[in-house]
Amino acid sequence: MSQSDNNIMCERVFVLRSDGVICEPQPQGLRVLPGSPKYNEWCRKLGQWLVMALDADGKYHNRQFILDTLPDGYVLYEHARPNATLQDGSKKRTTHDVYLHGWSSNPAQKFRSPAEFFLHLVWLVSGAMPGSCGCRLCFGIYPDKVVEDPLQAREPSASLAIALDEVKIEDGVKIEEGNSHSPYSFSKGHALPMHRGSTKEQMLDSKPKGKFLYRPGELVWFNKNVSTWGLAVISSRQSKDGRALYLIQPLSHPLHHPSAEVRDQDFLRPWLAWSVPTLGNQSLQNAKYDQVPWEQIIAHYPTDPVVDGSILSAAAIDASYSLFEQDKTALSNTGEKFYKGLYLGAEKIWVLEPVRLRGPGEGIYVLVIKKIIEVPNATFGAEVVLRGDVYTLTRIPARIQDRDIPRRMEDDLDFRNRVERTAEDSLWNDWRIVEPNAKKFLGDIKGRWYETEHLLPVLQGREAFNESIHNKVVGDCGMWMNARGDLKVSDIKQKDRRSTLGRAVPDNFRIHLGLDDSQPFHFPDTM
Repeated sequence: MSQSDNNIMCERVFVLRSDGVICEPQPQGLRVLPGSPKYNEWCRKLGQWLVMALDADGKYHNRQFILDTLPDGYVLYEHARPNATLQDGSKKRTTHDVYLHGWSSNPAQKFRSPAEFFLHLVWLVSGAMPGSCGCRLCFGIYPDKVVEDPLQAREPSASLAIALDEVKIEDGVKIEEGNSHSPYSFSKGHALPMHRGSTKEQMLDSKPKGKFLYRPGELVWFNKNVSTWGLAVISSRQSKDGRALYLIQPLSHPLHHPSAEVRDQDFLRPWLAWSVPTLGNQSLQNAKYDQVPWEQIIAHYPTDPVVDGSILSAAAIDASYSLFEQDKTALSNTGEKFYKGLYLGAEKIWVLEPVRLRGPGEGIYVLVIKKIIEVPNATFGAEVVLRGDVYTLTRIPARIQDRDIPRRMEDDLDFRNRVERTAEDSLWNDWRIVEPNAKKFLGDIKGRWYETEHLLPVLQGREAFNESIHNKVVGDCGMWMNARGDLKVSDIKQKDRRSTLGRAVPDNFRIHLGLDDSQPFHFPDTM
């Protein structure tokens, strides 16, 4: 395709994964903005090469493609480079080179051409194992000559065709060469993609309208009978005949543990959906679970000790946190450690997903977590810092353009706008960024963020929810839930989730990764 071609109709290619990181310090030079000719040139080459490499069956033959945007975190900068003195000695000529930053936080590590980045892009969408990328930067080789046609440099294997599942292709857009403004407008913001090394469990939890509300290791309420609810921890989950099922372990005192049970999702509630009930034994009101002399008091306990044991253990879980899946590819010379997720109180939270955030007034605030960092601290030993962008839900005359939020948040906006926008009320619901690259701590987090359409009918009741929708009013799940930390206790670090649960569950209790094939597990045949 010649660069002189005008008004070329290209189909947009959306890459749904990224491992891009923010450069610190910011690269020198002039940032190349989306929609500019040089940005479009990179996107056209990469989009065309990517589809050609993955299209083993020739389904997209003789069609033109362009990346909708470079993967999240990757940014183009134009650098001015003076050349040698001209032959007449009168002046020097300056060359302008465009480099792609984002492979690491070091601005010196960059891709010098679309051809260099292409191998990394194919590896990124193919879901290959970490460390298996053969690009110049990942492989640690700096060749003297860059191959001009990357499709000839690497013969794509047939197995890469599965990567098309990680690429979305939409209707064409017209690309006008030489236009310095954006050649097309976005009806929505970009969907924030997954990063390198994301597990199947994390990708499953990131999907809009996902199968499961709850996650392995989380603390939940479960329905014991028509009028009684108890507290349990999720061991595993499974989808069967269109139903989301969970294997749960009821919490208890350490001298007796009820048997594990299977519950349908309709019979579970988030821990933060309800307030903590009063203990049956008032003398233990301010006691800690591990400090109670259970052996001494159990024989003459005034009420059901299993109930009080579950309440005290749930309070201990709510006051704890533990980190998991350290990202060892993220290096730091200051002793910082980066993680892909954490258990915060009752809930399991991933990087690159939104959480409810404390904020001023009665507004709705979320933090989209981009980094979970354990930072050395001279006083506390270590503290957890969450880096990301803070958004607030607002109503505006036109949708916000060109910003990155998770697909679950985009899907929630679509639902809200379908319900609330009318001929009389043409305002849009949207997420407005109020604090980019914010630094937050565990105490700032209220809890997980849930899609309105998914959880609010459970909290509000289906009949009341349907009535609100009929009246074109969409509420918010956070208004129906407590905030983590309302018990006014400090965050206590635990080694892992199993250590957090302690003696409130049987010794052989296990948390199974949610649909991660590395640990296959089968539910009991009966309920």
